[in-house]
Amino acid sequence: HFSTLFDMETMDPLISGKPFVKALDELTAAQSQMPAAALAASPRDVHEAFLNGRCGLALTWTSAAWGAAGADDAVVAAAQPVGEKTLEVGCGELPGSPEAFNPKSRQWDSRRDDEASRVPLVGVSGRLASVTAQSEHADAAFKLLAWLAGPQWSRRISTSSGATTLFRRSQVAAGGEWADERLGPAGALAYGETVERTLSAAESFGAPRIAGRDRYLAALDRAVRDAVTGKLASKAALERAGDEWRSITAELGLDRQRAAYRRSLGLR
Repeated sequence: HFSTLFDMETMDPLISGKPFVKALDELTAAQSQMPAAALAASPRDVHEAFLNGRCGLALTWTSAAWGAAGADDAVVAAAQPVGEKTLEVGCGELPGSPEAFNPKSRQWDSRRDDEASRVPLVGVSGRLASVTAQSEHADAAFKLLAWLAGPQWSRRISTSSGATTLFRRSQVAAGGEWADERLGPAGALAYGETVERTLSAAESFGAPRIAGRDRYLAALDRAVRDAVTGKLASKAALERAGDEWRSITAELGLDRQRAAYRRSLGLR
């Protein structure tokens, strides 16, 4: 199924459909059990709260580039061997679902035993390098990009940004270069192995890679916040976001956005 966030033929938003409404209902139910401050927490904030011992489970990722801003000295010390005690940190994928929505029948189907239950979200952040068509030395520029993204230098460059992580199987064993040092060797290896499993999944759900991405996501973010704070029901909030998406698409050009969306899906 290629059409996920948009219908790839009409660019009509699909975010107010049953799968997204159910997901937002479940998110709202979960948020009701958490402090209001959780809504303002970034992945880095959650990461620090976990390593500072303020929560026992965190939905986030790690990055050596973040550093230990705001870290509790006692927790940093606990990450170092003290007698036979060390800070044990594990990493794993988010749990999957035994059901999947069938867009043809408009019903929920039970997944087969041999069917993957996880569909990871990819393209949340990152860095992109490109060469312009007007470049006077395009060949040299492409060779430079290939060199920087190669096995030798990619480790130095990728580990310097909190927006990127390991992306080669050969890098899994060196996961500690991307992970916060407070995770320790075992935690860093678990992180690398988790990233490998996630990025090796046969199916994935891609964040939008089209013009106006930030505007689309901002509208969706407002809808999610209105739902989890009780201002609107999930369906109504997502329908309003869908209307905003239609306006953004119309402003940027329907044909242009449809072509870009199809290219982002690997289609022509």
